[in-house]
Amino acid sequence: MGLMQNLKSKTIVSLLIFLTLIPQGYAQPNMTAKAKIDVAKDVNKIYWFGAGLISGGIGVFFASTMAPEPINERDIETTVTREVNEYYTGYREEGKRIQTSQAIKGAIINLTVLTIIYYKNVVDRPEFKY
Repeated sequence: MGLMQNLKSKTIVSLLIFLTLIPQGYAQPNMTAKAKIDVAKDVNKIYWFGAGLISGGIGVFFASTMAPEPINERDIETTVTREVNEYYTGYREEGKRIQTSQAIKGAIINLTVLTIIYYKNVVDRPEFKY
């Protein structure tokens, strides 16, 4: 009797574990995670760094407002509308995040260089020394 009870409990536990794993989508990857991977490959980081470097705050503004669009030929591997929307939303949000971070890096370098130039040409002049 102890052996049968042990076998039943192991079978029930195994079945419960199996049933809880199925709804989480192990057969298909998370569409938001897939979108983040795709957009990391697609966004031109040098372009947005240059936008922040050249135009400063304006480049950061455009980077944070212009959402990239996914490549149309990419196979999303699903036909469910909810998952396609999840992919597009994740792609755009992650794209804006990457663009903005690169533009901010460029703007910080821009500000640093302009501050150094200002300090060397205006503040560090002999007529300003008392």
